[in-house]
Amino acid sequence: MIKNMNSKLNIFLVAFLAISLVSCKQNAADKIEDADAAYAKERARLARVGFPVMTFTSMEYDFGTVNEGDKVSGSFEYTNTGKSDLIITSAKASCGCTVPEYDKQSHQTRRKREFEICI
Repeated sequence: MIKNMNSKLNIFLVAFLAISLVSCKQNAADKIEDADAAYAKERARLARVGFPVMTFTSMEYDFGTVNEGDKVSGSFEYTNTGKSDLIITSAKASCGCTVPEYDKQSHQTRRKREFEICI
């Protein structure tokens, strides 16, 4: 019975090794997309230069008392305190009632900017 069990274990191990070797046949470099390679190259460049950092003057905005149906707006001031230009590609609120408006241009380091929010 032990001999039969060892035989089954050996067959299992051989099958496992064969599957492992066949599944690793592809070259990993062939799986990299050009866009991913370009993104990785840009990330590496930024890591050497320094990333942009968005530093806000305040993380909260108090609209005060707002009546239903009223439109109110406010703004958040921020500075790019990082070492490279900041480009905001998307800004979303956690709820659908707040709409952020922001400058899509490159934000140079140490320059103050603000984005508007409307409810």
